[in-house]
Formats: sequence, C-alpha cells, structure tokens
Amino acid sequence: MKKIFLILGVLVSLIFSQTAFAAFPDVTESTPYKTAIDWMADNEVIQGYPDGYFRPDKCVSRVEFLKMLYLTLQTDISVPEGTAGSHYYDYYFSDTDITQWYWPYLNFALSSGTVQGYPDGTFKPAQCVDRVEAIKMGVLEFNNGEVPSYEGYAGVSLKLQAVQDVDYNEWYGDYFEYAYASNMLGTDHMTESINPNADWGNDVYYYPGGEMSRKEVAEILYRMKAAKDNGIGVYIDGYVPDSL
Repeated sequence: MKKIFLILGVLVSLIFSQTAFAAFPDVTESTPYKTAIDWMADNEVIQGYPDGYFRPDKCVSRVEFLKMLYLTLQTDISVPEGTAGSHYYDYYFSDTDITQWYWPYLNFALSSGTVQGYPDGTFKPAQCVDRVEAIKMGVLEFNNGEVPSYEGYAGVSLKLQAVQDVDYNEWYGDYFEYAYASNMLGTDHMTESINPNADWGNDVYYYPGGEMSRKEVAEILYRMKAAKDNGIGVYIDGYVPDSL
C-alpha cells in the first residue's frame, strides 16, 4: 500500500512539475533567450496565445511592454485619487481610452515621467515598441527614474565605439550606453562586419529603431531583474531573478 501511495505521489508531482514548466511548442532549446522566456512564463509576466504558442518573434506593443515591465517589477501602478496626475492624462491623447486594460499601466508611466506621447497628440498604444523606447522605459523604471553610470570593465569604451548604428547624441544615447555596457540587452539580433581599421576589430550593428520582439522583451526584463535582485551593476550569465 505504501508503494502505491509513493507511486501516486511521484505521478502527481510530475504532473504539477510539467504544468508549472509547460513548454511552448515554438520555444525549443535552440530558441534564443529560452531561459528568460521560461522564467517570464512561470512567473506569469508573459503568457502564450490561446493556441498554446508563444510566438517569440512577434513584436510587443508600447502598452504591452509597460504591462510586462510593471509586472516584472511588481509595481503598484495605482495613482491615488486626488493626487497630482491622478486624472491629468485621462483625455490627454486622441488615441487612448481610459476604459481599456492598458490604461492603469500607461497612466502610471505618464505620471512618473517614464513615457511621453507624440507631438501630434497621440500615444500610439498599439504600435510596436522599438528597441530604444523599451530600453529607456526599462532603465528608468528599474533605477528610480535615473540613468546610472555604468560599471565599466576592460574594453567597454571600445565595445561601445564598435556599435556603428547608435548615435549617442540622440535622446536614447545615455539609456543605450548604460544598458549595453552593463550587459542588460539581448544581442542575438545584432550583426557584425569585419573592419581591420576599427579599434574593436569589427563593426557591430544593433538596429536601435527596430521592433522589439517578445523574446527580446523577456531577455531585457530578465537581465534587469536579475541584476537588481542580486545587487550587481553588470548582468552576469547564471544570475537569476527572484521569483515573483
């Protein structure tokens, strides 16, 4: 009888284990950032689609990114009634709706100064977030609204110089510099070309204006959370975030 209960216990344990770490059919061992995707799914930051697929290459909208960001940080996104900004942005944009699921996340981000709209009076909530937009939001929210000075390491200045398509004088320059130098960014999408005249030995292209995919979002949030939870300024492979 004891053996029967023991076997049943093992079976139940296996069932719950498989449920907790259920795999997406389109996320395999060869999928970039699989560890981050699994962590995000297990902690209910990112879910799959009704058909069971994750779609790692699908882009993330501007408001979807905000939701994932605040879920990862476990941020209380309520803006207390009567405080400055509690209803300031309700009708600020012509293309946002305060009754939609994303409004609490967007309203909090606006109130904290993490995001702004476009000059034409729109926010474009459904538009795919580009890489440097996501980097800015992540850096500010993980660092109390500031851009930390990165913890330099050997060759970091050369590494930054090697990124040919990033303009450090643009609005995103400081955010990218910190995040890239601190190893907070996934680099699977990057390309390189040999340049014997370059200090770094080759030219690197990050594609800062490109759309950020679901797998990239998982990776950047995973790394930033792991660095924050472990008290390290530069993300190091093998460090993991605390469970939510």
